[in-house]
Amino acid sequence: MLVSQLIHRFTHPRVRGTLNHTVVGLTNNSRDAGPGIVFVALPEGQRTNPYQAIAAVERGAAAVICAPGVPLPEHGTCITVSDPTQAMALAAAELYDHPSDHLEMIQVKGARAATIAHLLHQLLNACGRSAGLLTSQGCQLGDRYLPTPVERLEPLAVQESLRHLVRAGHKACVVEQFSQTESVRNFYGIRFHASLEIEDSSDSKGLASLGHSLSAGPLRATELVLSQAATHFNVSLGRHRVVVRCPLAGRALASDLLYALRASIHLGLQPNALTRACGRLKPIPGSLAPVRSGQPFAVLVDGANQAESLATSIRDTAEITPGRILVVLGGSADHTVAERETLGRAAAHGADEVIVTNHNPRELDAASLARDVLQGVHSVPRTISHVELDRYRAIRRALRLASPGDTVLISGKGHRCIQQLERCVIPFNDAIVARETLAEIGYSGSEL
Repeated sequence: MLVSQLIHRFTHPRVRGTLNHTVVGLTNNSRDAGPGIVFVALPEGQRTNPYQAIAAVERGAAAVICAPGVPLPEHGTCITVSDPTQAMALAAAELYDHPSDHLEMIQVKGARAATIAHLLHQLLNACGRSAGLLTSQGCQLGDRYLPTPVERLEPLAVQESLRHLVRAGHKACVVEQFSQTESVRNFYGIRFHASLEIEDSSDSKGLASLGHSLSAGPLRATELVLSQAATHFNVSLGRHRVVVRCPLAGRALASDLLYALRASIHLGLQPNALTRACGRLKPIPGSLAPVRSGQPFAVLVDGANQAESLATSIRDTAEITPGRILVVLGGSADHTVAERETLGRAAAHGADEVIVTNHNPRELDAASLARDVLQGVHSVPRTISHVELDRYRAIRRALRLASPGDTVLISGKGHRCIQQLERCVIPFNDAIVARETLAEIGYSGSEL
């Protein structure tokens, strides 16, 4: 491929130099530039080092693509465009032979898009339509998992991921799409075959009548039964009927599944196949994901770390809990003092006991962060609170306090498996800690 072929979809580029160089690769890191490599000077890289284009040409880059005003070398091929991110998306698609053209591209936008995308991805695969998944919780490319959130995938990585799906024989890809300009640019030039836009899925009390933008007519769910072990309901959409029996916990996830089912029917999946698929659904990491080892109480790992999302998780937990609710909650360095207090208040309003610990304190004092959360907890009368700054010990303490019928909600990290401390980042998985503790207590049964 020549540089001229790589940029033929660009709109009004300003070119200096020859376009007849052979292209074998594309990069936005000037250190990776060399013969046959086209370097793209993205805005974030320019803020760090404004002279990357010069360095790339000195390393022998076939061409440089950049925005107006970027310092350029006196020689070499330079292509000036109004939007380098958009240009890189178009060039990457050209370099990898437009892999999205060989996939049924499905985007999910709006409230709770990540969980709905996860569920739709599972339904498609369970019904025999092999699909990949790109979300803020990571990317599933067949048997290959990338922990990188999709909003951080640059255009080259997006196209590489799609090419991997095509080569692995997949037929579709579900993408959680963001409204942020930069994220949209990363997918520039990709044609989506279907779009599920959720206007508002936060009101999951309205399960009997939910609609969205895919087509006319409300989605009807009846005979809803929620428990700590499973969710049951029936879905009717005109002449279609799906019987849902799945291991998801909570009303909000049932609402998310309704949207995923509606999209599945719109995409041509058959109700009988969807009924079977619902029985094979797996919990979504970080979304009230259960840890089951045969214990007589529920353990749920959830990623809620904002007051509103935590309140929703606790409300859904209360609906399936005959006993007490014990919440493990940490103060994060990412939050302000007011946000930590509000988080503690939200926990206290719904929980019977709150175990306050830490959550990515980084360079801040963990005890001070916990005091902020505790201030919010104490603003609600009659809430029992405990403080254990070591998150590992806090989870162990909560599980040892639980009685039959209770629910322990471990909140904050969810699918994120690290703990950010002052001088280091360590692996930390709430679900693994919970499972190990349950085994120590004497519960080591099935996780299903």
